[in-house]
Parts: sequence; structure tokens; C-alpha cells
Amino acid sequence: MPITNLRGQRIHYEDTCGAKPVLVFAHSFLMDGSMFHGLAQRFCSQWRCISWDARGHGRSEGPPQDFSYDDLADDLDALLAHLDIRKAVVVGVSQGGQVALRCALRHSARVRALVLMGTQASTEDPQKLPGHTSLVQEWAAGGLSDPMAKGVAHRLVDAGWHGITEWQAKWARWQPAQLLRCFAAFAGRDDLTGRVAALEQPALVIHGGRDVCVSIPRAQAMAQELPNARWLQIPGAGHAPHLTHPAEVEAAMARFLAHVGESDMHLVAA
Repeated sequence: MPITNLRGQRIHYEDTCGAKPVLVFAHSFLMDGSMFHGLAQRFCSQWRCISWDARGHGRSEGPPQDFSYDDLADDLDALLAHLDIRKAVVVGVSQGGQVALRCALRHSARVRALVLMGTQASTEDPQKLPGHTSLVQEWAAGGLSDPMAKGVAHRLVDAGWHGITEWQAKWARWQPAQLLRCFAAFAGRDDLTGRVAALEQPALVIHGGRDVCVSIPRAQAMAQELPNARWLQIPGAGHAPHLTHPAEVEAAMARFLAHVGESDMHLVAA
């Protein structure tokens, strides 16, 4: 479980290694790279799978100053450079999808293709942001109560998912300053609407039919703006469909990755 110093941050990552084309996984807000253990296990026979913990999440250090999603995109680029990876397919969920889009915009040569789940190109829905803000502020002030933990689970995954208690235990350990700083990056992100049309990379957009964080119209708007995107809606899935509906997500990714192409898959720098 390596930790490396990148751009003034101590970043934790996991790497299956091997001379294979690369999948790199970017997690959602309040989660960490371990949310991709299932996907990494599924694809590691054919792909080098890398997951990492963004600033302030998981085992990566929380920064002493504010940061943006552009910073996270630059961190991802720096991690791939550190690992001598020339190009990768970036798989992002929610916040991780926002980071993936920004990495493709800021470091286009590094991104071979995109798999986006629970993601929108726009800023946070103004009808939902006050509720998110109120929950985080109450959490930071007085700790994570059981009803709040259920609310977070409902938003981020699914309150009835079999693995949710492990994540609720992790959320209870978040420190207030760390929580507020990470939420500030989430709530203060800039709008990519109108910009993602410049992305020529193939993209697979997967969205849960019961996602309560990102509405279907917002996700569809992003998919329609991306010039080379495929859309898949999974009925019954929430904000993290790869956790609750792994078979459907893994099958869709396998089909997509089979058609991404091998022409420039020489991903490890000579």
C-alpha cells in the first residue's frame, strides 16, 4: 500500500502492477480508493489497476489549506507520471468523475478514455446543495449521528447495501476540519458545461435509475455533450452502481474497454 509525496501531498494508492494497459480509479466524495476493490479484482487479469485516495480522503493526508477539483486532477496526473504511465483509462464515480473530466481537459494526452458513474458536468444542483450543506455542517459540529449516517448512505450508495456499515464506521472517524475542507471543494467546483464538448476521448456514462445525488437529466446532459459517449442507465441502482449492481457495471465496462482500441495503449513510458 504505497504512499508517495506528490505536489506537497502524501498520497496513498494501490497498484496491481504489470505491463498491461492501465485503468485508474477515482472515488467519490467521502469515500476512498477501496470502493474499487471489486472492479480491480474483476479487471486485473487484463489491466493494470490503480486506485488512489484523494486529498483528505482515506489514507491520504488532509491538506492544511483549501483545494479544488483542479488540484485533484493535477494530483492524478502527477501520480500517473510518478508511475511512468503515459496514458490511462480513467474510471470516476461522482467526485471522481468530476476529477476525471478535469484531468482529461487539463492533461488530455494522459487520458485514453473515460468511464463516468454518478457524474454531472455542472455545479451542484441548487435544490440539493442546501440539504448537503446542512448535513455536513451539523455533522462537523456534533458528530455523525445514526440518522445522519443513514442519510449519507442513502445519498452516496444505498442505505440497504450489504457493505454500508463499514463505510459508516469510516465516516464516523472524519475530523471536522477535514470534512469541511473536502466539502468546500465539492460545493465550490466550477461548471464544466460547455467545456466537455472538447473532449474527444471515448466515454462510457453509467447512471443509476435511483440516483438521488445526480438527476438523470443532469447526467444525460453531460453524456449528450461529450462527443464520443455511450449511455447506460441501470434501473434500481443508486449513486455508486458498481457497488450495488456490479455484474451490470462490469459487463458494460468489459464491452466498452474491448472497443477502446489498442492503437495507443503503450501506456508505460520507455
